Amino acid sequence: MSTANDALAGALWECRRHARHLAMALHALERMAPLKAHQLEHLTDDEIRSVDQFIFRYTCLQDSLGQKTFKYLLEATGEPLPPVATFIDRLHVLERLGVLSASEWENTRVIRNRLAHEYPDAEKRRQILHAAMETAPLLETILVHIEQLARDKLGITNPTPQHHWLNRT
Repeated sequence: MSTANDALAGALWECRRHARHLAMALHALERMAPLKAHQLEHLTDDEIRSVDQFIFRYTCLQDSLGQKTFKYLLEATGEPLPPVATFIDRLHVLERLGVLSASEWENTRVIRNRLAHEYPDAEKRRQILHAAMETAPLLETILVHIEQLARDKLGITNPTPQHHWLNRT
């Protein structure tokens, strides 16, 4: 396997791990639904942990996809990019490959950035959390598309990292 393929396999493993934990956290939040703004002010410790886990994994998955996986996928597949490719250039190639919609990805980025901030207004926090809950399945879908492309074009299956000490769940 090439260095680009190794890097992609490691990034896919990382994304899959975040996606698995994100799905569990989303399931916990869905049991609390529909969330009202005043509920966010009176969450139990377990509910706070579920919200925090969801926010953490959403941001981790969105970051891992955008900062590593996209880059490694394009390198491994040899997709042509301008010499000084911008992130939007990469998104357009990924869109052409059927991996994602650039506008939907940008929406997840905006949500991810909003999740990173604390808002005193409970209704604002509820709206942002709800938007993230609605778009979390999209992150999973993007990951599945990348995994399919990696399998079909590059022969990468069941990615595992090269360092066994990383392989902890």
